[in-house]
Amino acid sequence: MRSESLFLFDDLHRADWTTAARTFGNDHATLIGILTQWWIRLSPSTHTVIEAGPTNGYREKGKRGQCDALFCSSDSPVGVLEVEGSRPIETALKIGYFFDGVYPEIQTLTFGILLVYSYTPTGRGEHRIFPAAITERIAETVCQVSRRHPEKEIVLLGLDKTYERRRDGIRSRNEYYMGVPSLIQGQLWRNGIVECKHTLYTRSTT
Repeated sequence: MRSESLFLFDDLHRADWTTAARTFGNDHATLIGILTQWWIRLSPSTHTVIEAGPTNGYREKGKRGQCDALFCSSDSPVGVLEVEGSRPIETALKIGYFFDGVYPEIQTLTFGILLVYSYTPTGRGEHRIFPAAITERIAETVCQVSRRHPEKEIVLLGLDKTYERRRDGIRSRNEYYMGVPSLIQGQLWRNGIVECKHTLYTRSTT
């Protein structure tokens, strides 16, 4: 029997990744919006979203935190969304803290979505690049969280960018704007294992 999260994972192909591919700079808010729209369109009569969601209930430093959004069904939170560029490890751990269900209202969570994106270019000259969004360390952290919560599922999405140097025009004003979204990939994790992988978007080179 197909799990609900596997169905959701397959359906992510229908999210508006074209908008993500045409957004430069800090696309954090855009990515939250794309996934929020995707969730509501799945079931407009029953799905809602709480943006800038509440804290996970922890008080101590290093665990306490808010999420980017809670995906709800019939007003009950079922999914937690995090979009992150600069602190992906801490954010992956935060999903686990939400899964802990410190207070009753979030004990209904069944899945999490973590979308990480290329953030800072490295290298010099012709070797200047944006590193891949999903690193080995990020995958290891998601694996750790997944094993700690074997009954939950985690969708790990990575948005990679290609470094495209600009000498003029508005995008030449800041190197951050030179990152061109080129590849969006996804992994579905359950009990520390990748159950499925998808490529959701590939930039055309023609």
